[in-house]
Amino acid sequence: MTTMISMLAIDLAKGSFQVCAVGPEGTVLYNRSLSRTRLATLLAEQPACIVAMEACATSHH
Repeated sequence: MTTMISMLAIDLAKGSFQVCAVGPEGTVLYNRSLSRTRLATLLAEQPACIVAMEACATSHH
């Protein structure tokens, strides 16, 4: 059985991104750092959910 993700919270940065996945009950499923390529793959594979983003001063790079 796969755990459903209801929200992804992403802190955008220059080279790596901190991603926290939250389940329907508010439980943190994981909180990890991902590369730009891995983040793109994760988002492409992820079923519809809320995505919240925070950007730092260098995220435009």
